Parts: sequence; C-alpha cells; structure tokens
Amino acid sequence: MRRGGYYAVGLLCLAVGLSSPALAWELIEDRLFFNTYGTLGVAAVDDDDVAIDNLQDQDIGDEPSAGFDSRLGLQLEYRVNERWNITWQGLATRDEDDDYELDTKWAYIDFDAASWLTVRLGRFITPLFQISEQRYVGYSQPWARPPLEVYGLENDFDHSDGLWFALRLPTTGVATTLDLFVSRHHSADLDVEIEPIYGAALNVTRNNLNLRLMLANLSIDLDHSELAGLDQLLQQPSAEHEYRFDSDFLYYNLGFQYNDHRWLALLEYIHLNSEGHFYPELEAFTITVGRYLDVFLPYAVYSKRSVLNTEPETGLTGMAGVVANSLIDARKSDQSTLGMGLRWDVLPGLAVKGQWDHIRIPPDSRGVFDRDPDGHVNLYTLVLDWAF
Repeated sequence: MRRGGYYAVGLLCLAVGLSSPALAWELIEDRLFFNTYGTLGVAAVDDDDVAIDNLQDQDIGDEPSAGFDSRLGLQLEYRVNERWNITWQGLATRDEDDDYELDTKWAYIDFDAASWLTVRLGRFITPLFQISEQRYVGYSQPWARPPLEVYGLENDFDHSDGLWFALRLPTTGVATTLDLFVSRHHSADLDVEIEPIYGAALNVTRNNLNLRLMLANLSIDLDHSELAGLDQLLQQPSAEHEYRFDSDFLYYNLGFQYNDHRWLALLEYIHLNSEGHFYPELEAFTITVGRYLDVFLPYAVYSKRSVLNTEPETGLTGMAGVVANSLIDARKSDQSTLGMGLRWDVLPGLAVKGQWDHIRIPPDSRGVFDRDPDGHVNLYTLVLDWAF
C-alpha cells in the first residue's frame, strides 16, 4: 500500500473508533462523505530543444503529453459531531515509471474550539498562496494552468505536518480571519527538512472582494553528508558572498481577488528572501482579468518572476570560483508570461479549458525550462477539470 493509503485507512479507523460498534455503520453512512476531483490535461511547447520538467520526471516537450498535468484526487470527510471533523485528501499523479502514485496532501482533524476558533492538527497544504487550499483542484481555478512564475511547478514541498489555528475576528462590514500555523516538512527522497515553518495570514472579505496578506518563515536543513566537500570549497575567507546550506527564508504574499460573476480580477505578489547567496531571492507577481459570458470565461493573464541575487562571485578563484558562479547561473530563472485562455463550464462540476502562454526568457536565464531557450517559447494547454 502506498503512503497515501495508510493515512486514509488510519483516519477511517479513528473515525469508527470514536463511535460505539452498534452505531458504527449508521454513523459512517450518515457522516462519511466522498468527493472526487481531477484533471485530464494535454500540453506541448513549440520548441523541440527545451522542456518543462517536474520532480516526478514528467515533462512538457514539443510532443503533446498528458503525464505532466493529469491527476486524480479523492477526499474523505467524516463528521464525528458538530465540533469534530476528520478529513483525508489524496492525489494520484504520474511518476517517473509512468505509474500513478497516491500521495497524501491533507490528513487532519478539525476541532471547533469556539465560535471564533477552529484548530486543525495533521497534514495540510502549506498556505503560502491565495489558492493553496485549491492548488490541485483545477475546477476551482479560472486557468488551464496557474501562472508558473508565482505558483511554480507541482512538487513534494507543498504540504507540511503541524498545527493550524483559524481565528474569526469580530469586525463590522467585513469578514476577517487570521490563520496561524506552525509545521514541518521532511522529504526522505531528497534529504531535505524544512523545520520549522511558521506564519500568519490575514484574510479580509467584503461582498465580492477578498484581500489576503501573509508572512511566513521557513528554515531549510540539507543533508550535509554529500555536501561536505562543497561546503569546504565555498566557505573561504576570500568569498565575496556567504554560502549557507542551512538557511532561513522570509516569505511575503499579497493576494487580491474580485469576482462578481460578471468580471474576474486576480492579483498576487510574492517575495522570498533567503540568507546568504546559496539560494535564490525571488520576486514574482501575476495579474488575471476575465469576463463572464454565460457559461464561458475568456481571460488574460500576465506574470513575471525575477531572481534578485545574481551578482557573480569575484572573491573566489580557481575551481571554487567556477563552482560558485555555476550555482549562481543555474538559479537564474527570470521570465515573464503573457497568456490568454478560455473556460467553458459544460456542466456543473465539469469544465473544459484551453490556454496559450507566450513565455519570454531574458538572456542568461532558462526560466522554468531544462535548458536555456532562445528568447521565447509558446506553451499550449488543454484540460478537462472536474469536481464532484
């Protein structure tokens, strides 16, 4: 059984255990809910020299491919009583062997401690973005492909395990919530620990308008056994920059959304600041505008990402200088995208979307691609999204 299955079985057993045996099936029947969501997608680029890769070794190249975007999700929810709730959500994606692997994205217990406070314990998508809770539910998003400059590629670093407090603040005229969370992420495959992760997000909603402001700190710890030689090579007194493998990141996010079911406007800005010169300092934003025409939503999106700490290393010479500048060059992922798309809501819970993205990459940058493109690349995406 894959790791996602263990979470599901464990939570289901816990739910049943909280009930008496005589009432177990009756309570499951009345309180256990199943939801499914997914995406069937096909994508391609118009450049046969480059590709977009993800950590599952699926890529988008010049031949239409369905492995990168296609996924299937299942959510189980058990309502123990009016105050306790248990949720598990798994996502199946294509792996490097072209098999589908089930990964647990959500596995938590909710407790309504008071009318103004909900406590969540377990695994959740780390709420770094405005759409974090719907990151893999394509149907809940307007795009066929979320802007790569901000949301990046789907990977194993999106979820974490910890504690989440949702506070509903007493405000007049607006709905205001404050989310506080502390968690950790461990990737055994990549020998990476991000611990602790802690942050706060303030959400203010009034009618059709939502504003979100969040701040988070992430501490990354790499396995040093394979980096000992690199550490000794770069940590020299003559180095102009400091190279820390273990580093703290300060992350800012500002999100804006307006949707009156005639017009749609989305704006999101992120800034990731790292200590030292080993990791990139990123700044990115995206703007989306759409117009509802009955069951159709044509939209346009513009996004841009910049890496701010790309100054070359001039204090190191010889092999140390070559390695340091190679690291700096490898993280140059500046790019901008102008995209246009169309969403067609065929039926409730079912949508077809098509999107064209014109991605421009400045010189000396490779953007999200596996090698340096020649100035620009067109990316075409067609998806079928559902949620039931």
